[in-house]
Amino acid sequence: MKAFFVKYRRLILLMLLFLLYIFYLIVCAIVKKSDNFFSTEMFLDSYIPFIDFAVYGYISWVPLAAVSVIFLFFCPGDGYYRLIIAIAISVLICLIISLSYPVRMDIPHFGDSAFLVAVLKNSGIASFPNIPSCILSNGFFLMIFYKKIHKRSKCLPIVLLFGLILLAWIVCALLSKMTHISDLLIGILIGAVSSLSVWFIPFKQTH
Repeated sequence: MKAFFVKYRRLILLMLLFLLYIFYLIVCAIVKKSDNFFSTEMFLDSYIPFIDFAVYGYISWVPLAAVSVIFLFFCPGDGYYRLIIAIAISVLICLIISLSYPVRMDIPHFGDSAFLVAVLKNSGIASFPNIPSCILSNGFFLMIFYKKIHKRSKCLPIVLLFGLILLAWIVCALLSKMTHISDLLIGILIGAVSSLSVWFIPFKQTH
């Protein structure tokens, strides 16, 4: 059993994300029943124009997050373990905040696209607008930390490209009105703090 766990520990750790998803669904059900919702909209948000096709850039956060996980999964060292733990911490913090201060975003109308309706018209997107930014910031910061300690690594172009794409995603998220400025800032802050905290946790025999 120990040999099996050691051999497949990187894959087994993905179960942590599955358990986190179960908790996410539970919180979704609780928040959906709430009658008292808070607004995260700021004065500056009213000056940001609405561009409907920017939503396609916004929903790219899912493959972007997968890229950071896959990148560190195949890299030597413990960056992958730290990323999974950092994501778990970040999402847990966001879910706990949502339980105390439930938010309901006013999702814009994006035409008659069945795909967008299926992806966007749900309580998860509407109630947790800070989760995508915190997950993406986890991936970005831990990729930077990995590059810093592996100075001979050739991953710098990948990290720079990921950073540029992340900036483009932030613009798309704001232009599509799928998130507010405060949601982005809170998500990035949570991701930065959790990534920095997890980076100082000592790991042994994780290569």
